[in-house]
Amino acid sequence: MGNDPEQEIADRDMLPLAKRVIEVRDGITYRDLINKHDWPLGPWRTEPDEAEWLDEITGYKCLVKRNPVSGSFCGYVGIPKGHNLFEMDYRDRIEMLRDDVQMHE
Repeated sequence: MGNDPEQEIADRDMLPLAKRVIEVRDGITYRDLINKHDWPLGPWRTEPDEAEWLDEITGYKCLVKRNPVSGSFCGYVGIPKGHNLFEMDYRDRIEMLRDDVQMHE
């Protein structure tokens, strides 16, 4: 691809959605799924719409995906059967304390 971001977008818009894998880097697959040619100019025009990877520490499948209407990103984690959050609905309320959440880089 060349140096013209608008031409890169136009070129990608011509591909079928299933073939829009932008790149795979460090175990993360980036995809361009939304035709954004009519969106306002900004970094979102050339950034990926989806990233998918397997978390090395937990082994959980992770996905970040752009909402095609609002442009905002939503994150998802596939948790195994037997996990206390398995099969919970996104509308279910749970009480979590700060110590319940373990962060890692």
